Amino acid sequence: MSVPSTEIECLASLILDEEQLHAADLVDWRALLCGDWRDMMTLLDYMTSIRPSNSFMRKLIVATEELDPFIDKYFGKEDIRIVNWNESAYEEELIERIRSPRQSYTVTLAIDFQPTPRRLRRIRAILEKSGTLVIPHELPEWRTRYPDLMQSFSKDGGRFIKLFETMSTTSRTREIEFRLQAGRAECRRLYSFTDNMDDRGR
Repeated sequence: MSVPSTEIECLASLILDEEQLHAADLVDWRALLCGDWRDMMTLLDYMTSIRPSNSFMRKLIVATEELDPFIDKYFGKEDIRIVNWNESAYEEELIERIRSPRQSYTVTLAIDFQPTPRRLRRIRAILEKSGTLVIPHELPEWRTRYPDLMQSFSKDGGRFIKLFETMSTTSRTREIEFRLQAGRAECRRLYSFTDNMDDRGR
């Protein structure tokens, strides 16, 4: 499998990995997307381009204050669930719009494109303890001001992924692969040159 080269490819890979992970078990899982609507739309457009069947759409929950772009594009066409997360409502109400006793599914993956402490607390109440949270980055002061909240995402088998760090690692991986490929090409060139010189000396 190729290494994802962009944030969108990395996020799509995480969602598809989640789909594959639960393909054989009985877990009715969901992935929560929230944050900037443009980022979410870019991710959805990319995923539909690589998975024309769109079967994964019913596993996605889009929580946003900007409902119109998603309703215009997806309402009545896809099984994607669109939830109003206007923060003028009470937190308990916002949480229940995603996860309530009436829902049988579990949220095992949450992707927040514009994290705030308030929204992260909400996600903590929704996301399974062993689930995965993905954010672009975190502010340094969050670790000191909200230590219990931030640490909770990596406890009990959970994963806390910061894309800035992940993509930096990916970039280094690609650089190493490129150098290895360049090194192998140079070795082949030197071997070919040496063989030619040997042939001429005979």
